[in-house]
Amino acid sequence: MGKNEKKALMIVVAIEMLMIAITGVLVYKTNSPSEAVQVVSEEETWYKYYTSYYVQEGDTLWSIADDYLDEGENYTRETWIKEVRQMNGLDWECHIRTGQHLSVPYYSKEYKP
Repeated sequence: MGKNEKKALMIVVAIEMLMIAITGVLVYKTNSPSEAVQVVSEEETWYKYYTSYYVQEGDTLWSIADDYLDEGENYTRETWIKEVRQMNGLDWECHIRTGQHLSVPYYSKEYKP
């Protein structure tokens, strides 16, 4: 491996480490109890949280939304995708790539202090 290849590899590793650190801060900040939003419907109380999602090959925002939304939630897939797009600065075509980290909302009946 030549000098330039080693430099390029070090830059890529540094960028990945920076992305992981930023994601860690976002996950810590957004999962704190003060960030929980209580959503009350006529039947149940849901709490809104945020987490980091690592995009895998074949993932789409629609497939990820299906993993994070439950039938009991009063939240549509389209609303969820719009929020994820805005939170992560995604374009209107919602292009995501394998290995990308996304901040995503999810709901739980359990309060997580």
